[in-house]
Amino acid sequence: IVPGKAAHGALRAEGVSPFDKYVPLYNAIRDFEAQRNDALDDQLFAEYEIPLAICIGKVWSGSWPSTEAESLTCEGRIGIGCDEEPEDVRQAFGALIHETAQRDLPPCEACHTAQICAYS
Repeated sequence: IVPGKAAHGALRAEGVSPFDKYVPLYNAIRDFEAQRNDALDDQLFAEYEIPLAICIGKVWSGSWPSTEAESLTCEGRIGIGCDEEPEDVRQAFGALIHETAQRDLPPCEACHTAQICAYS
């Protein structure tokens, strides 16, 4: 969940776009995916171009089409290698999101940082 700050369309500058805040997160996710796959050395996955894929399958935001959205939610899945523990991958992914949010997201006093909810 990427927070923003809702604002009427006529006052968009008073809001905070969760889309703008999502872009650096998405780019960091893609870089994380590439790093994990570049480090993978397992013949079981040799035929796959992206064996440990991270797929963002759903993205939605806002509650009204003519306002700056109050948040953006995305859902996806992360591939886990045979020699990896799911909890270790979740922790690494969580650290990535936290570090990216702290470093790259525009500050917003009315917004909290991005959140991750994991489902197995």
